[in-house]
Amino acid sequence: MRSRRGPAGRCARAACIAFALALALPAASVSARPAVRVESGGTFAVLGDPNQGGLSAALSLLWPVDPGFGGASFGVTGFADDLGASLGPLTDPAQPGVVLGTTEVSHRWAWGVAWRMDAGLPARMGWTPVATGTWGFYHVADDHRGKVLAEVQSTGFSLGGGLRHAVLKGASMGVMVHYHRLFNDTAGRYASAGVEFGW
Repeated sequence: MRSRRGPAGRCARAACIAFALALALPAASVSARPAVRVESGGTFAVLGDPNQGGLSAALSLLWPVDPGFGGASFGVTGFADDLGASLGPLTDPAQPGVVLGTTEVSHRWAWGVAWRMDAGLPARMGWTPVATGTWGFYHVADDHRGKVLAEVQSTGFSLGGGLRHAVLKGASMGVMVHYHRLFNDTAGRYASAGVEFGW
């Protein structure tokens, strides 16, 4: 992984552009309100090292498009995914060569913003099958106790699906699984799964 200068500025610009474009989506229909979807779960099947996986979270704003197209919705999503940590020996500074145990050497995570589109199928027994896909910006960073060791940015996409069930008027909950493909040589792919709440 190559270390690059000024990632915060580039990331902030990418995030601002994505959210500005997403906010412009409902301009043709001012009355349309976005659905808010919050997902929390974990990552697994991570390519690279570290690869133990960890927590995963996402927040999406989705506006309805043509209702005849499977009740499809389109918008923007922001996400943060823990990909794992590398462990190494913990040595005694006063006694070189004396190993006291193991400690975390570095931690890897990915975050970013992306366009997202969902399409649902007819509900059965109260459950609605959903297909989802994203395309956007991924930032992958290795850090140690908050200090960034290396980082890389790339585009990427995800494909997934799940089931949703209405729980209250205008609200739903469900389960979702995603496959993420990143176009870099550091963390080329991983999967995530979680529980989703929407309203």
